[in-house]
Amino acid sequence: MSLQNMNFLEMQDFVLGERFDPGQRDEVKNVLNTVYGLSWNSNQFDFRHAEANVSVVSGNPDLQDMPTDLGPIQTLVTGTGLRVDYQTPRQFFQYSQNVTETSSPSIYTRLGDILKLAPTPDTSATDWVVAYERRLTFMVEDADIPNWPAEHRYGVLVQGARAQMLAGENDPTFDAPQGYSEQSLTACVRDYISDRRFSLLQYGRDNVASGWVFE
Repeated sequence: MSLQNMNFLEMQDFVLGERFDPGQRDEVKNVLNTVYGLSWNSNQFDFRHAEANVSVVSGNPDLQDMPTDLGPIQTLVTGTGLRVDYQTPRQFFQYSQNVTETSSPSIYTRLGDILKLAPTPDTSATDWVVAYERRLTFMVEDADIPNWPAEHRYGVLVQGARAQMLAGENDPTFDAPQGYSEQSLTACVRDYISDRRFSLLQYGRDNVASGWVFE
């Protein structure tokens, strides 16, 4: 088994090891996802950002083929390179109520996972691009693999979860995996943050976030 390519089940097995009871598997699942979420939200990692091609359909104001992990949107650009501007839902509907003809969309708004365009498109296209921040998807199925750099999965997630499990049982040996996890998270920051002005948060023995700033 490669430490870099472990799936959710293999991560659980590694955390359980011989120290924990197999009946604690559900707890381990929750702890792994908790560490995953804390680590994901600790920094503006470069891998949290993505681009995807989306489609417009003539006569339909809703953008099509949206990515399933769509988080905050950064930019929306047409196939010809024109930026489509964001409007709040109130601003958008105030404008769109007075526009009945179809044309090239110039604004959009977001309603949950639906992006609405105005004016309504008069042509179809599949080459629009949305740049966005990924939304974290927790691991559920045994075959799931976290969206985390392969070289840092074992150190950050597995060792971090093992440390939390040990700390939860007041086992003083949690210090070793905790230190391993923190060093791995620091390495991940250095490898995957282009702007080091963001704070690095770490989860400690009391699960209270503390942090420092890379200059």
